[in-house]
Amino acid sequence: MPRPTPSFIAFALCALVGLAEAQPGPARPPAPHGPDARSTEGQGPGARGPRADRAARAGLAGRLPPAVKARLLRRFDRDGDGRLTGAERRDAKAFLRQLRDQRRAVRQERRAARARRAPGQR
Repeated sequence: MPRPTPSFIAFALCALVGLAEAQPGPARPPAPHGPDARSTEGQGPGARGPRADRAARAGLAGRLPPAVKARLLRRFDRDGDGRLTGAERRDAKAFLRQLRDQRRAVRQERRAARARRAPGQR
């Protein structure tokens, strides 16, 4: 029987490593559905999506940038104490919600307009 050459041995090792890496990993649990689908408690990173993960790593989860906070404070701080309290906070949140809804409406209109165009016009 002829002796295997070093290049054949290297090729065989690469093939075996490639086969080992191509094996499927552990099965992922199915995505949650129903009323508890939004709960991400105890599900680890990635449970709320890549944007939420980036925001959490950057320390911005649920926070506003300082420039936005300053503008909201100037606009809604009626008593001049440098904080938004009670009705001031409620009004600021309603204002931010209104801006978000307006941006969503604009995005939806753009998507609809894009979908109405013929494929050659894109």
